[in-house]
Amino acid sequence: MEENRQSSGYPLLEDYLAWLDGLCSTCLSIQQAQCPEAFQGRGVVVPESQVMLALSGQAPLEPQYGYLEQLRRLQARAAQSQEPLALLFRRLEAGDFQQLTLLLALAPEVNRKYERVFAYLQDDVQQRRATLGLAADLFGLVDTLEEPALFALCDQRHPINRFVLAPPEGERPGWAQGLSRPLALRQTALLFAAQTPQLPDPLPSIGTLLPAGRLVQPLTHRDLCRQAAVFAAHFLQEDQPETGLLQIYGPEYTGRRFLLQYLAGETGRDVLCIDCERLTALPETERTQALETALSWCWLNRAIPALYRFDFRGYSKREGLALGSWLLESVQGAVPLMALCGEHPLDMRYDQGLRLFSLHIPPCTIGEQRAFWQHFARESSLPLEQSVDPVHLASVYSLAPGQIRQVLSIAEMEGIARGAEHITAADISQGVRLLCSPRLSELTQPLTTSFGWEDLMLEQETVALLQKLCDRIRYRWQVNEGWGFDRKLPYGKGVSVLLYGPPGTGKTMTAQVLAREFGLDAYRVDLSQVMDKYIGETEKKLAELFDAAKDSNAILFFDEADALFAKRTEVSDAKDKYANVETAYLLQRMEAHNGICILASNVAQNFDDAFKRRISYMVHIAMPSIETRTRIWHNVFPKAAPLQGVNLDFFAQRFELSGSSIKNVAVGAAFLAAAQGSPITREHLAQAVRDEYKKTGRVLMEHELY
Repeated sequence: MEENRQSSGYPLLEDYLAWLDGLCSTCLSIQQAQCPEAFQGRGVVVPESQVMLALSGQAPLEPQYGYLEQLRRLQARAAQSQEPLALLFRRLEAGDFQQLTLLLALAPEVNRKYERVFAYLQDDVQQRRATLGLAADLFGLVDTLEEPALFALCDQRHPINRFVLAPPEGERPGWAQGLSRPLALRQTALLFAAQTPQLPDPLPSIGTLLPAGRLVQPLTHRDLCRQAAVFAAHFLQEDQPETGLLQIYGPEYTGRRFLLQYLAGETGRDVLCIDCERLTALPETERTQALETALSWCWLNRAIPALYRFDFRGYSKREGLALGSWLLESVQGAVPLMALCGEHPLDMRYDQGLRLFSLHIPPCTIGEQRAFWQHFARESSLPLEQSVDPVHLASVYSLAPGQIRQVLSIAEMEGIARGAEHITAADISQGVRLLCSPRLSELTQPLTTSFGWEDLMLEQETVALLQKLCDRIRYRWQVNEGWGFDRKLPYGKGVSVLLYGPPGTGKTMTAQVLAREFGLDAYRVDLSQVMDKYIGETEKKLAELFDAAKDSNAILFFDEADALFAKRTEVSDAKDKYANVETAYLLQRMEAHNGICILASNVAQNFDDAFKRRISYMVHIAMPSIETRTRIWHNVFPKAAPLQGVNLDFFAQRFELSGSSIKNVAVGAAFLAAAQGSPITREHLAQAVRDEYKKTGRVLMEHELY
């Protein structure tokens, strides 16, 4: 039993509770004097002696005399105090009756003795919370209760009910219990009164807090940050009655959350990011309670709510519109400023009267990406290896700021797991691969990237042209942004190359080597999955393909590309018309794509002339010369292969085979030798050459083998 008040560390709160004890003692004395017979049965469950002891022997004062004078002295102290109770009073701009109401709701949370006191005074052992009726009776001992002050406590739209007092348990929206309503504080108000920094449930599962104390300097979009801060300052003024809506939209990870953190630092207000996807995934009742909790916390702590991911992916357009309307209606009027973050601008059908200011965050340029690579690398516990150049990383990978941070985090963990002292290019490549897990699996097939330049047996002129292609990727930042060519190229900043030549000359291997050169994954486009007989379906799949490639930082490899990029023909029927539409759409998407596209075909004549104009490089992969074939023959056999009496130069000079065919001959001869249990001899190679000629329909004269 708590017989004496324990010090709470808050003198003002203790004095307010002592004032409340006096009110309860006076109320008890008046009830006993007015109706002693009816008062005798109250001590059956809660003895009168316990109640008197709980009130600490507080002597009753004369109603509407001593208590009002005490209240004024307490209020004068509260006006200068920084105690949570005083802050709560000031935040609510609470009048006399509201202060008493809040004190009654808080008292049982501070000392459980008030549960016995309230149950005794209300003659109901189950009613351990003070009701609005008891608050009215007690205030009658202080001053005359005006009807507007009482009715305000019955209006659920009033801030004290909307943000501070908990709604009656089990009641639906539109509750109205009147004087029988029990008084209790919301969890948010209790945490505020206790000055606890944590977020109340369920906010940690649906929201993230961006603290006001963290000042950040924008690496990019400085003008956007400044405009957001000026707009926010206007609506955060105390005399501003309207709610301002700051809309920040742009692709994921482009810096929307960074701008909100900058806003928190500039305004001195915490920003609570509410994830709309997680919020709307909750059952309807829990969803409403979660949003009420978030708004209550923001209102009490003068924080800015930010509705994050306001796109409602996974919902129909009608359902998304309904959810968006509900969220905006709930937040408007609750706080002076709210933020809205999504990938697309707000549909103005929500409300034509929104005080809206929109900021579009564009994708970062290569130079801006370089700044983020340098910035986040400095924050890492492992430095970048000296050979890893941020300019090169920004030129090769198209990543948003948030993605760059995550890639470096993954790369850092890769290095730590190896016991390395630096982050290597391979670690970065692995980080990109894990983060940008491609959504290309349904339309593409992954290509291995195990081949290097030493495996690529091409003519020197062809290799030199491929090196120029690599330079175009390496120096994109210097030419496009450093020298200003991007202003001359509003689109078409990607790199595309057509590899054409006879079958088996190494076009696919070339694509694999280029992918390995830049640490990118390569995906072969599956034409059977892309091309569709139904009108419009091919375009949809192509759009999905290029959107996925943009987010994946992967190389698209179109094998047998002339099937997709065929010449447009004169329209003689509906088939020709829609075939031309497909070709035109594909050309537009490829030109707008900022990544790397590699196309392979046996012939270049089948391509549309507009395609040739849009291509960055056209590389002819010709049949290998004698010198190149000699290098291929000597390189195709592993060191462990048991060659015996074989003149590889003879085969290179005598047979005009592509690199792929030479590989087939070597493998075929190896299996013939293994079946006979002997080394690989000239006879095995000759038989394998015969078999390869038969596959291609070519005639091999027997004397050619000798």
